[in-house]
Amino acid sequence: MNDLLFVEKRLERLDKEQKKKRDAQKTAMEADLLARMKNHLETGCFLKNFLLTETEEKLIAGYPLLTRKAMIIVLNIGEEAAEAEGLMGQLKEGFGQQDFQWIAVSAKIEQSFLILMRRTARPFLRNSSSTSPLWTD
Repeated sequence: MNDLLFVEKRLERLDKEQKKKRDAQKTAMEADLLARMKNHLETGCFLKNFLLTETEEKLIAGYPLLTRKAMIIVLNIGEEAAEAEGLMGQLKEGFGQQDFQWIAVSAKIEQSFLILMRRTARPFLRNSSSTSPLWTD
């Protein structure tokens, strides 16, 4: 959504620049590229999968386009691994064209593990000089 808003605003500014006749060829090229990007975004696709030429890459190099960045999806799942794998499979299938990186974690298990680590390590760390907030009482 943010990328679509940025592209629309930039197209408006380019339209104003074209009326002033400043570097008309570059402005027209950028406007064409942004119009294609807008169409791509409006279909629900991310710009990460939008093919660009080397010249087009240079044109948008300074643009803050979030959907051109790699995306990691972290799912907080329950303790049932089979259920999590099914959900992960459905999501991957539904978003397969987006090229996301998927990670599944169980925050409850992670929290239990951290508590166990603290309890186990506490006697050893009392005699050490560690000031890590992770291990404080």
